[in-house]
Amino acid sequence: MTEARFGLIVGFPRSGGTLLRRILDQHPQISCPPEPWLTTAAARFLEDTPSEGIPLGVRTGVGFSGIAEAEVTAALRALIYGFHAKMAGGKPVWVEKSGFDVFHLPALDDLFAGKAKMICMLRHPLDVIASNLELAQRMGRLPGEMQLYLARFPSPVEALAEAWADTTEALLNFAEGREDRLVYRFEDLLAAPDATMARICTLLGVAPMTAEEIAAAVAAPSRPGLGDWKTYGEPQLNPAPVGRWQKAISRRTAGALMARLGPVMLRAGYDPVPVPRMPSRADAIRQFGAAARLASRPVEGKA
Repeated sequence: MTEARFGLIVGFPRSGGTLLRRILDQHPQISCPPEPWLTTAAARFLEDTPSEGIPLGVRTGVGFSGIAEAEVTAALRALIYGFHAKMAGGKPVWVEKSGFDVFHLPALDDLFAGKAKMICMLRHPLDVIASNLELAQRMGRLPGEMQLYLARFPSPVEALAEAWADTTEALLNFAEGREDRLVYRFEDLLAAPDATMARICTLLGVAPMTAEEIAAAVAAPSRPGLGDWKTYGEPQLNPAPVGRWQKAISRRTAGALMARLGPVMLRAGYDPVPVPRMPSRADAIRQFGAAARLASRPVEGKA
């Protein structure tokens, strides 16, 4: 197998990557296993620790022993390919989806620039935020790299919004002008699966999947492993997750996030949420007083 037959699914956590992974894994030429975390671990391995002097990290350290950076990245790629060869079952195209790769784009560029196809996935940020809040409730915390954002912002909603905006800007820059990197939206996969999967299959150099094949892939049992637990119980493409934020995030909160999210949403092809008119200080006090007086009135028939 040549290195050009390797691919990565990269996007913010809870952007629909597990669904795409399951569909791709049913293609007769593609192996896309449950999240192995190989690429995320390799990217973290390559990253330097901030220092006032020289960069502190593996590439600097082994460099003093005469090992070139290109040798380090080549060895890591070989390690990743070796694991995928064991998981592929003889299929010729290998694709990895690991949840936090989007936070490590520079390191992934060092590892795979010109040597892998990149599938860059997007999803409406408010739906992403709602889904991550649900995940945090189930897990007890937001995992991994998002902890850095939680330390900087007073609420999880603000932290997730900033993280989505930062990583989406970086992902769009990462893909811009590159024929080996494709940007697609989760909503397009649900609305037009044939056309969306045709673009992805073309990028990977395999035959497009028919509508019947896509439907069968979604309904088929999936290899068990890490990933979004919800998709494993979905026998068909379900549009319900689109717009789910409206039940989890108030319009006022959504509007307050638009200063940061709005410009990035436009670039990603999403319409910003209209910012509701906020009551003035005097109006807010009057509204509170009126509500308090109404609540204090005695109910007829009760002492």
